[in-house]
Order: sequence, then C-alpha cells, then structure tokens
Amino acid sequence: MTPGRDTTAEEPHQIAELFRRFLLDRGHAAQVDQVRMLSGGRSVLTMHLELNSTDPAVPAHVVLQVQKEAGPTAGVADVRRQFELLGLARSRGLPVATPLWCSTDRRPLGAPFLTTSLVAGVALDPFRRDDGPLLDDLASNAGLRAAIVEHLVALHSITASDLPDSARLPSAITPVTHEIDRWADAISGSRFADDPVLSYAELWLRQNEPRVQRRSLIHGDYRLGNFVLGDRDIAAILDWEFAGEGDPLLDVAMLSSPTVLVGGRYDGLWQEGEFARLYADRAGIEISADTLRYYVVLAVFKVAGLWVNSTHTAGDGAMSLDLLRAGFSVLTLRRTLGEVLGLASPARDAFAPSIQAASAALKLPDASRDAVLLMSVARALVQRPPFEQELDFWTHYATWVGSTGHVAPVDLTQVTARLLAAASGDPGARDLLAQAAELPFTMWP
Repeated sequence: MTPGRDTTAEEPHQIAELFRRFLLDRGHAAQVDQVRMLSGGRSVLTMHLELNSTDPAVPAHVVLQVQKEAGPTAGVADVRRQFELLGLARSRGLPVATPLWCSTDRRPLGAPFLTTSLVAGVALDPFRRDDGPLLDDLASNAGLRAAIVEHLVALHSITASDLPDSARLPSAITPVTHEIDRWADAISGSRFADDPVLSYAELWLRQNEPRVQRRSLIHGDYRLGNFVLGDRDIAAILDWEFAGEGDPLLDVAMLSSPTVLVGGRYDGLWQEGEFARLYADRAGIEISADTLRYYVVLAVFKVAGLWVNSTHTAGDGAMSLDLLRAGFSVLTLRRTLGEVLGLASPARDAFAPSIQAASAALKLPDASRDAVLLMSVARALVQRPPFEQELDFWTHYATWVGSTGHVAPVDLTQVTARLLAAASGDPGARDLLAQAAELPFTMWP
C-alpha cells in the first residue's frame, strides 16, 4: 500500500494484515484470527480484531479505529490526543477502554489510527429504529440515569491544568470563543459561508458570550450513542474525537439541545431541562435558563459546523451520496438554529419517510443500502419550501432595501451583510431572518 493512501476503501482484512505488521515491527508477534466490523462514527472505520499471540502485551480482542479522510470530524480529530486522554480518564476511574497503540504516522496503515481494548456490553443508538423499544426501559432506569450524570461530573472534575499539552487551549482564548472560531472557520470556507441564519448565529454567539466560563476536560459528544452499556452501568464511554479543554456546560447543553431530541425525550432518556437540573444538583452549581439557552445555541451551531465540515470532505465538489446527506443535514440544523434563536417557530409536523418511501422518491431498489442512507435526503426533498415561499422572501427583501422591478436572487454575501447589520434594531430585518430560516440557501455548488 502506498504511504498516505486512504485505507477506508480497502478490505478490512487488508487493514488487519497491515496492523499485524505494525505490531510485528514493534516486537509483538500475533496472528489475526477474525475481523468484525463495528458500528462507528461517520469519520472513523471501526473494527474488532481477534488476535492470537503468546505475547502478554497483546490482548486477545482489540478495537482498531482508522481515521477517514472524510466526515464530520475530518481535520478535527487527533488520535494522539484521544490516546492520551483515554489514559488520563482511565487513571481517574472513568469507564473507558484501555488505550493500547496509536499512530499519527500514515505509513503503517495509510491513515492515523487508534487501538484500544474491547469492552463487553451493548451499544445503542437512540436514532436507530431497531433500538427504539429499548429506550422506554432505559428512560426508567434510575441507576443508569444517575450513572450518566455522575460520570460526566467526574469527567469535568479533571482540571485544565491536568490535561496533556495536546488537549490544552491557549490561555488567551476562552473555551467558548475556541468553539465559535472552530466551526465558524469550517463554515467560512464552505458553500454555506454566506448563509444568513448561520451568520446570524455566529454573530449572536459572539455578542452574548458569557463573561464567566469554566475550564476542564470535556468529552464533546457525551450521549447514549457513545456509551457501551453493562448490566447496570456504563461499561465504557466511547468516541473521544472532540475531547479536550473546554467549558463543561457545552457537554451539558448537548444533552439538552434539540439535536438529540428523539421520541419526545432528549437523547431518548430525558425530559426538557431535566439533565441540566440533575447535573447542576450533583455538581453543586447553578445553571440559569438564559445560560443554558446560550450553550444550547452553541451546541446546535457546533453540530451544524460538523455537517458543514462534511461538505468540505465528501468528495471533490461533485455531487455524491455523502455530500447530499451532509448538505441536507446542514439545512435541517440551520432550521433548528432558527428555532433555538427564536427566529422561527418549531416545526409542527415532523416527516419521517419509511425506507420504501425514500427508495421510491429517489428511484432506488428497496434492498439498496443507499435507500437507508438517503432517508434524510428524501425527507429534505419533501419538506423543501415551494418556489412561491422563496419568491416571497426575495420580494420582502427587495421591498426592505428599496429595490423595484423584477425580483431575482442576488448575491447572498450582500443579503447577509445587510440583514446582520440591521437585525439588532430593525424588526423588518428580523422578520426576513425568520423567513431565511425556512429556506434552504446555498445547498448546491
């Protein structure tokens, strides 16, 4: 394999063979008896390797995570930082897999990778229909709910000064500013750069940044889908791609934001505001409604930025399945931003087409794997506002700026700049921003 080549298109057994050679180069002789693919993030290829070795340093079961070149965390995740933070978290008694080997060097496997121990248990995803029936039982499991709160409080008790250099922020930048800058940078270089709603969200976050912020280790994606569940507790907290120094209220807000709302409960477990109240009680702090709202807006902005990041990395600019899915996810999230910012009312009717409906809409065979992946695309196509609604926006905009004559879409850079400049004191501009939250601006190249 050529050094630097993306391994994500390779057969898992070829990757496993490269990993065996990596171990051998480090003096660990082992055979790979079995390879099983595991569900993982969209930016990581994850597999379970069953190893056969007489070397006591080589476990019989390991999890190999190979970083992809595309996906939400592309260019953000760092396997060395994850490796070091897993070791730190484990030393503090948190339930995490044991970090074994990692490499930022692309030569061994063609991409950076992280290897950990395998933790036995059950991994669930609240957004996967097959797991839905289990959520009611989990939501009534007081021990599990308490453990989720306890572990996050313990994680946040690791102070910034205890973190390795790879996870520290410069002292001159606040944790909130760091988050805003990270995702604003991702948006600025994308097809969504001049979107009025995303631009307004960034401006609002900067203008309302809290004066008092805490600094500690944060997980960055703390939720049910990133846990391995044991019989009565969390056996392991997974997916540390975003972990590092930050404001712990961002972790709290992620579990309080509409981005994790499923089945009428947040992360499938919590009533509105419930997790924040339980966390505040256990941590011995106060979280006001205004403070929580700010961090919820930041959390939604972050998730939108993640999917914008995917539009950077999903191909070379040509339309593809991954790019469509990423783009339509941004459209959904910009609407959600409009809601949490008070620009738009919550959607009244959520439309969730079946796999068959998605297949029919996109003319795909019922058995096609793409039919499952394109459900969100089909939903966005069905929900796209009619042309008349788009024309209504431009008519209102033309009236607001004093234009006359035929109305046609104009440069969004100019539109966004004018709206943002006037939004704070001009009801007309705010009404236009509310309309903009309904429209799928700048989806296409």
